[in-house]
Amino acid sequence: MTTFPPLRLNAPAYGWLLGLSTLAALAFISHHPTANLGHPEDGLNNILAVAAQGQQVHGALTVMVLLFATGFSGFAWRLGISHPLVMAGWLSYVGGSLVMMFAALFDGFIIADIAARMGDHPETAYGLIQFSGIVIQAVARLAFVLTALSSVFWGLALLHYKGLTRGLGALSLAVGTASLACLLLTTIGFDVGRLLIYMAAQAVWHMAVALWLIRTKPE
Repeated sequence: MTTFPPLRLNAPAYGWLLGLSTLAALAFISHHPTANLGHPEDGLNNILAVAAQGQQVHGALTVMVLLFATGFSGFAWRLGISHPLVMAGWLSYVGGSLVMMFAALFDGFIIADIAARMGDHPETAYGLIQFSGIVIQAVARLAFVLTALSSVFWGLALLHYKGLTRGLGALSLAVGTASLACLLLTTIGFDVGRLLIYMAAQAVWHMAVALWLIRTKPE
């Protein structure tokens, strides 16, 4: 029987992946197009005018979400995935990533397809696009709640360590609880500006984890 040596976790590689993808995501979000809906016919034309750019941005952001999930998976494995809090954090993050990709699919592709395919029925298309916007807001909020929960779970797990790792846990708890408070206690919608501000705050946590992984010796 052929045997294979166990795979070793290269923590610094996961750190570089997480850090670079975070910077790239911020750049992509800053190029997120917006379309003024206004009157139904004008709104459809405005959506079609930015459809190609929207698809490119949302396609790239979907890849970034996958890279985030990969980086944080390496983080969870480095901490010890068998620990209940680490496992809960990992499942929350992966779940949030899947939900976020669903929101990107709606925002970047489905809305543009509605505008392109239903130009002869602008009123109906306009109603579907408005409904899609409601779905996107709800789904994005759920995704952010799940990823914020992951920060709380991981923060609690990290507090059992000492030194800089415990400091990382305190940062994780602070980011997670502040994000949850913002998401659950307010009804503010996510336009491009607010999304960029929120992601910039999350980037602090991402980069802290990335640096922690980069400083960790490969197993």
